Amino acid sequence: MRFGYEYGARSIVTTDLGWKTLYQNDANNDDGVEDIADLNFDNLNEGCKGECLSADWKKLETKPKALYTMDSLLNDLTRVANYVLDPNLKKVLIDKDKNKEGEHGGIGTPATRDEILKGLFERGFLSMKGKTVISTEKGRAFYDVLPDSAKYPDMTALWHQKFLEIENGILNKEDLINSVIQFITDEVSQIKLKGLNLSHIKAYICPKCGSALSQINGKYGLFWLCNAYKTKGCDARFPDKNNTPDLTYIRPVISEYKCHLCSSGLIKRRSKKNPKLFFWSCSNYPNCKQLYPDVMGKPKFKID
Repeated sequence: MRFGYEYGARSIVTTDLGWKTLYQNDANNDDGVEDIADLNFDNLNEGCKGECLSADWKKLETKPKALYTMDSLLNDLTRVANYVLDPNLKKVLIDKDKNKEGEHGGIGTPATRDEILKGLFERGFLSMKGKTVISTEKGRAFYDVLPDSAKYPDMTALWHQKFLEIENGILNKEDLINSVIQFITDEVSQIKLKGLNLSHIKAYICPKCGSALSQINGKYGLFWLCNAYKTKGCDARFPDKNNTPDLTYIRPVISEYKCHLCSSGLIKRRSKKNPKLFFWSCSNYPNCKQLYPDVMGKPKFKID
């Protein structure tokens, strides 16, 4: 250390030439042995001193980490040990996956990881932007109110450690269950004591039943679904418009007219290109993509 700066140096030293031994006596051979580095720290011990004769520096800009794709996100879930704060728990996760191909201190299994991500997408915490995975406003707001214990995978490693203790007879399952209950109880107590600042979270209310709406990433993109669709049977749903529900949307009603192709009910729709024009589409879309023109408020069926 000199003038407040900390220096670093590294050296690469070949310890075993391996197959390159065959080339070490060949002249003018590009596949020969590489030059041995000038620096060799093998003989250095703690407390040794040296002198810095020259130095160079570059001004660079730190690049943000690339956004996840589905492949890179799934790959990172096999390496969550990289994000564990406690070094001992990090080692627990890494040791768990020793001799497991493709696993490097991960969370869950390939099957459960798919289900975890599916749940995050369905609940509107994650979304796709092209080929990249991005967090939604709802997901970021939810993350902000979580305790630190829920933001890092340390808990996963801790519970795995408990499982090993149960397996080795050190701990019984009742102790683990009680510790989980106690953990949840403590977290709820902290929330009751300190409260949660949810003022920045936007809530959208279902105009049909008064329950909250949730953003869902469905098969055909984002939409908003009433949270009471299971408890109250509310079937209200709205298109997504810039990450907000389009509450002006009126869901088309299936009429008594039937599709001649699959016998499903028809829906009268307004043309996007010309709002003055209407047409009829099959309610069995996308399995049936049959369309019928509108004539005097009724579908015109083709005459065979």
